[in-house]
Amino acid sequence: MQLGWNEIKQRAVQFSREWAGESREDAEAKSFWDALDLNIKAAEVMGRLHDAMAAGGYTGHALERFLVRVLFCLFSETLPLADMNAVMRDAL
Repeated sequence: MQLGWNEIKQRAVQFSREWAGESREDAEAKSFWDALDLNIKAAEVMGRLHDAMAAGGYTGHALERFLVRVLFCLFSETLPLADMNAVMRDAL
């Protein structure tokens, strides 16, 4: 089921209200909408990367595993360093 932009916006607003009381330095420094915009852009980049690699013959499990590793790298700054080291060590 594909979501329309209105449904995405409604879910984003609901999510932001549910987490309004939470605090983190990173979360306080950025607006929710900035983060949402960055996540959408990251998803678009990942989609283009997937398509380009598939067109180049890199497919199947190897492609999917590579993209998951790239995704970890993109969002690694949100994990504490010790946790990130363990995640990357296990992934590699």
